[in-house]
This record gives sequence, structure tokens and C-alpha cells, in this order.
Amino acid sequence: IATIGIFLLVFYSTDLTISSPAAYAPLSLLRNALLIDFSINGVMWTLKLEVIAIPLFIIGFLLFRYRGISALAALLATLLILATVKLWSDLVDTPFGLQLLPFFAVGMIVYAIGRKGSVRYSPPIAMLLVIVGMAGMLSSESLPRFGVRAHHIEMVCDGFVVGLLAFGNLGVLGKIFDHAIIRFYGRISYSFYLVNPLTLLVCWHIPGALGKVMQMHIPGAIVALMLFVISVVVTTPIAWLMHKYVERPGMATGRFLVTRMFGKQSLTATGSP
Repeated sequence: IATIGIFLLVFYSTDLTISSPAAYAPLSLLRNALLIDFSINGVMWTLKLEVIAIPLFIIGFLLFRYRGISALAALLATLLILATVKLWSDLVDTPFGLQLLPFFAVGMIVYAIGRKGSVRYSPPIAMLLVIVGMAGMLSSESLPRFGVRAHHIEMVCDGFVVGLLAFGNLGVLGKIFDHAIIRFYGRISYSFYLVNPLTLLVCWHIPGALGKVMQMHIPGAIVALMLFVISVVVTTPIAWLMHKYVERPGMATGRFLVTRMFGKQSLTATGSP
């Protein structure tokens, strides 16, 4: 809702939009705020899928608690089978429908394996696996698939990378991820992801200026790096404000409600501080 509010403020202040102005009609605004539609900020389709996945998290938690990792593996297999059924995938209007639900099951399995201390590789091997996993993520569209969809290759690579970053001993690479700046961007990363498309409002409306820059024979990689730096500089303070005044109060409110409804022990049981 806060993200939609920011886009709305920019639209009414500048008339800039990355969507049709019709997306800001009252009914469309309500649909976007409720995650029924994502016409104002296209990346918000992922939030829609995550909200839909909430029952899946509950099912996964119960399966793991009473039946262990094997039950989570069965859940993953079921979701992979369902992902091949068009009727199932088309139940939700997102770019991939419900085909990406298996990602969440993989995340649960990674957590279940990692918390048991099963990710025990030497730092050089762990770093190599992270690099291989990231390369697989970035090149999943061009890798041989052998009948497997590209996002399923990415899913496996994501699992390796996240598991190793969270539970592995990465040596020097791990120290890099522990750096204060990296951890800061980790904290604000979700808000950063949501508000970063604001920079497209400018980039999409200055094609002439960008064209003149390219005509100056500046290498494309340099231009891309400049746009990246400008995008980060502009997005960072907005994302920090979102994290401080939307995310953190929201999480605090959630913990308060859970405590009032179920008692303090429920927070400990779910791993919350």
C-alpha cells in the first residue's frame, strides 16, 4: 500500500508513469493496493504470489514438524507435478501463474537441511558452489534443459546459493557478506526491490538524452554502470525510509498481535526474536 502511495504521489506531482494513466483510477488503485492487480508497479506480482503462498508455508511447517524433510520433499514433488497442469497454473493471473510455487517448497527444504547442520563444505568448496550456483541462475535460459523448464534450473541454483549463504562456511566470501554496507542493503533489499522501478519513470521518459549520450561513443557498459549508480543513489534513501517506517513497524505490530493472541511462547516457537 505504501509503495502504491509513492507511485501515486509521483504521478499526481509529475504525470510520470510506467503504466497507463488509467491504472490510477480509484478502482484500479484499490485493486493494486490489494494485490489483485499489479498494473502500477509490475514487480508487485511477486507479492501477490507470496500472499497466495501463505497457506503453503503453514502446510510446510506442519509437514516438517510432524513428518520431517521427507514430507517437504513430497510437497515439492506435488507442486512440481501441479506446475505442469495448465488449469492449475492459470488459476492466478501472474506472469508464471502458480508455476513458481515449488520455489517456496525448495526454500523450506533448504532451511530444514541447513538447521540440522548438514551444509558442511570447506570454504573453498562452498565458495565454488556459490559461484557455480549464481552462474546457473544467470544463465538458466541458455543451459541445456533436457525437458526441464528454465525457472526450475534457476530454482535448484537458488536453493544452493541461499543455503550456502545462510548456513555454509564461506571463508573470505562470507566476510564480504558480513560487511556493514552489504548487511545494510540486505536489510532494505525488499523495499529497494519495490521502489527501484521509480527510476524507470525517468529513464523511460528521456530516450533523447540517453541517445545523445550513446552518440558520444561512450561504451555501453560505462553508460549502464552510470545508470546503475544513479539508480542505487536515488532508490537507497526511499528504501531506507520504507524499511524504517513501514517494514519495521509492520513487523512489530505483527509480533504484538501474535503475542496478544497466542502468548509469548508462540514467537519462540516460530524462531522470532
